[in-house]
Amino acid sequence: MANNEKLQAAHDRLAQSVETLSTSEGWTEYLEHVARFHNYSPRNVWMIMSQRDDASQVAGFKTWQAMDRQVRKGSKGIAILAPCVYKREDENGDAHKVLGGFRVAYVFDVSDTDGDPLPENPAKPSTLSRP
Repeated sequence: MANNEKLQAAHDRLAQSVETLSTSEGWTEYLEHVARFHNYSPRNVWMIMSQRDDASQVAGFKTWQAMDRQVRKGSKGIAILAPCVYKREDENGDAHKVLGGFRVAYVFDVSDTDGDPLPENPAKPSTLSRP
């Protein structure tokens, strides 16, 4: 599937998920997920919810490896939208970060990994990547 098709599919899934906000049950479910994924944008919380309602802690493949955990072979990733940030120089030669758009990236739930146990109460909850 081409990147544009993946982006369109992700956008469509997101649009369908947002419709659930019209009910109080939908809002409650969304807020429960926000509490679990505090480092992710509201858009990506919706993306995670729509694909894997039982997800509890998610991170990218390399982030799990950095935490001495390995994603199990055959695990299905959860598609989210990650920003594409580029450095551009202005006319004065100063470098600035510029948002060039978004790409589909994949994260995995902790239940799809094996390895060292995670800390019970991490001092810094932002240890999991935030696309």
